Amino acid sequence: MSRLLYIFGRAVGAWQDWRDRLEDASGRRVAVLALTMAYVVGLAVMLLGTALGADRAVFWSVTAFLPPLGWLVPLLVLAPLAALWHRWLLVVDAACVVLVLGPFMGFCLGHPREVPPGGVAVRVGTINDGTNLGTSPMPWLTARAPDLVAVQEVNRQGPELAAVLPGFTAETIGEYLLLSRWPLSEVGVPEGLDGEPAPYAARCVVEHPARRFVLYTVHLPTRRDIFGDFRGRGLFDGGTWARAREDLAERRRLAQALLARIEEETLPVIVAGDFNFTPLSVSHDRFSASLTDAFASAGRGYGFTVPGITRNPVGLYRPWLRLDYVFAGPAWEVLSAEVEPARQSQHRAMLAELWLGE
Repeated sequence: MSRLLYIFGRAVGAWQDWRDRLEDASGRRVAVLALTMAYVVGLAVMLLGTALGADRAVFWSVTAFLPPLGWLVPLLVLAPLAALWHRWLLVVDAACVVLVLGPFMGFCLGHPREVPPGGVAVRVGTINDGTNLGTSPMPWLTARAPDLVAVQEVNRQGPELAAVLPGFTAETIGEYLLLSRWPLSEVGVPEGLDGEPAPYAARCVVEHPARRFVLYTVHLPTRRDIFGDFRGRGLFDGGTWARAREDLAERRRLAQALLARIEEETLPVIVAGDFNFTPLSVSHDRFSASLTDAFASAGRGYGFTVPGITRNPVGLYRPWLRLDYVFAGPAWEVLSAEVEPARQSQHRAMLAELWLGE
């Protein structure tokens, strides 16, 4: 009898232990599910807000400049928990990764096209060389046989850069250096785009023997100072937010004024330079409605150009922003576009090949 009571007691104890473990596991499963769903909702809000609000609202404009891989950091914890307690949630986690790495970060699947017979083929390079850390973009650019190179923030290195392409026409306008295989005319600053300490754009006509066309080189103001104002107590200062809103409005106005001037051109037009806006911004949307973003059309990968050198582990020590562009007018067809793969500099160079039909 005592043995039966002992066996019964052990069975009851095992049942209670199993029930406790089941309740603990159930609690953990619910917690993992709740945390994952909260992350998915939060991620959707941040990505959608950034995609729709960049250049429209200060907060979303700041998030547009953050390393996008940072939105995936919570998965370093959530994915192992899902593997233990809710394996089907790994599919949800994977979908979040694809969403961020794909459309949100602007992954492009373009491919180079052959140069059509006839017409005019032009290879256009652009680089902001202001903070080059003693390096030069010219070895990479010259290896691709450019016809035009638009340099922003050229400072004192203009003659050195021009010497790399002997026989090219070289024109300097403020901070801009224009290098062309063909003669340039009507070189100057477009009306309404003078700025301090330098103009926001320069314009010239390229005297190609087959067909003349217009080239703009652009450097819209950086946001570095505005972002710096939010450090420390500035984040809680109403004046900081007011200045940031004014800065956003002024940037939109400048971009719109530049685009309006470009749309007045009667010759085929190319626009290249450092625009200091991301592909998520309203300014990029407006430019893309009238012009073709060369990398988005024919580039492969992300085309990130900034920061060329970084110590940010969230960005995997690599660029995470595309601020430098070549835009082509409606008369041009984009054949290819690529970005300098690596260099210790703030910006990386970009080159696009365009074709103008007869």
